Amino acid sequence: MTKRIFILVIFVFLVNYAYMVPASSVIHPRFLLLNKSEQIELINIMIDSRNQFEVAKSQGISDDELSNVVENITFIVLSGDYNDIQSHLRNELSKETLEQFELLLKIKNIHNKRKLLRLDYIRVNELYQSISIRIEEINKISNLFNFVKEEIQKNANDTEIVQNQDIPYFLQAEIAFNNFDYASSKEILIKIKAKMDIRGLQPLRHGYDTIQELKMNNFSTHLLEDIYESAEDEFSVAYFSDILNDSNLSSDPKFKDFVLSVSKDIEKRPGDEFTGVDYKSVREIIQEIDYTVVQIYRINNSIDKVAGKMEFYAARGVNVSESKQLYDEGVLSFAEERYDEAESLLTKADSNLELNLAKLAITGVLAKESIGFLKKNQNSIIITVILVIILGPISYRKIRYNVISNKIGQNKLEHNILIELTKKAQSERFQTGTIDDPTYHIKLDKYMERISKLKSILPVLENMLKKYESPTPLEKIYFVIKKKIGLKKSKVSETK
Repeated sequence: MTKRIFILVIFVFLVNYAYMVPASSVIHPRFLLLNKSEQIELINIMIDSRNQFEVAKSQGISDDELSNVVENITFIVLSGDYNDIQSHLRNELSKETLEQFELLLKIKNIHNKRKLLRLDYIRVNELYQSISIRIEEINKISNLFNFVKEEIQKNANDTEIVQNQDIPYFLQAEIAFNNFDYASSKEILIKIKAKMDIRGLQPLRHGYDTIQELKMNNFSTHLLEDIYESAEDEFSVAYFSDILNDSNLSSDPKFKDFVLSVSKDIEKRPGDEFTGVDYKSVREIIQEIDYTVVQIYRINNSIDKVAGKMEFYAARGVNVSESKQLYDEGVLSFAEERYDEAESLLTKADSNLELNLAKLAITGVLAKESIGFLKKNQNSIIITVILVIILGPISYRKIRYNVISNKIGQNKLEHNILIELTKKAQSERFQTGTIDDPTYHIKLDKYMERISKLKSILPVLENMLKKYESPTPLEKIYFVIKKKIGLKKSKVSETK
């Protein structure tokens, strides 16, 4: 019994002790009362948040989310009981802030005043920080709207980039923006920009595929890869995260992999969020690649042609040493990807072969017609001079004929290559489906443009060739003289 009484006494003592402990020692810090400085700080925050909101409205920003934040701050601050710090308010607040505060107290007329807690202080500061974040976000959406609008206007005549469905889609974004539905407007604007970038990436993919095909055919591609990288760099400002999330991209896994690869190759430059891709520049760079590819195949065929001709002419006594040097230099230039230089050297090598062939023919005629004849007739000197005068134009005509003929051959070869490339593109588009419609039209337009140019050049060259096909009057005289000399020599032989 005594033991039970002792335990009861101890229990009562502990309970009484617990009630004697000060309340502040067990209250969570978030529920502590604010001091005078913190209360004044909240009043300043409220007034500043309302001023920021008014400035935003004057700039055309109207946002329910922003309005709710400001009203929440106002309600919390005006719910506070400031009776015990009235003198501090008059001393610490600016005259303008105090007047705004007192006016709001009258307008809002909030009852059930209470002492503000640290929890209120934390909440008001969180809301206050969200104001600047929200205003910045709305300004970004506004900048995005103006940026996409400018991009559409800039590329309005480029149907490969801006398509018919983009205009009404942009109008939806504009309506949403004007109705302060910023989230919907942003979503539409980003989709439009992503689709424009996707279309702009199609020529880049064509350039990439072209280079890969050259590699498969064992051609050097260092120069073309450098050119390609300059086109790829244009997409450093593209919206790759939004592009890769585009639903249409999922239907073409290979293209999606290509886009992902490009996004990893290039580095996003800071400050370029509202800088557009120069789609025209990209296409021009890829056109340069296309032209160079045709040139590569043309030079490759020219190398085989000149090599065969050198072998053929050398076997018939034509001096090919200079042509061989030009040929070797041309092959080296081709291997080192100096294509214009290579083509020029190979053309010179070919022309030099024709010139040496003409020289050999002239030398043969002079030797044959003059040795015996000069011994027997004084007039042979005059005839020799005439021959030289005649053979000069003959050589010139033959050289011009061969040069123009070679040029026609090269153009016809390029024409045939382009026809084959066109057929290949048609097969890839309509039979195998390995390229999409925009890429097909890019290829087709470039091929047809060059084919059309070749078709206009070939008739001119063929007319020039006809001019050099027929012998000149001097040549006809030469052939008559040559024939008479031949007959005379024949009679002399018969007499002997």
